[in-house]
Amino acid sequence: MVTVSCLLLSYGWDLHYGAGESLLAFSTAKGNIGLVKVAQTLQSSPSIGLVQEYTTSAVFDVQGPICEADKRSVTALSWIQPPRRNVRYLSFPTFSDA
Repeated sequence: MVTVSCLLLSYGWDLHYGAGESLLAFSTAKGNIGLVKVAQTLQSSPSIGLVQEYTTSAVFDVQGPICEADKRSVTALSWIQPPRRNVRYLSFPTFSDA
């Protein structure tokens, strides 16, 4: 069993109308850090009446570990996005047990 110590979800962004992606970063109690890519879609269904009906779906893609355990616990996770740049960095301070 894996104990998750921190979770951080990036805000979703629209790739096009009705679809979006976000990243879920996580750390374990042993110091591993990983990512899960979450892709969501929203589709309108034919409806009868005034209320529109929608169907949602989500796909979760677990990425390989981005940081292996090094016997230090992660104390926080944070997304950093520089101004005017379409890129995000994951920051994680650690605490040494030694």
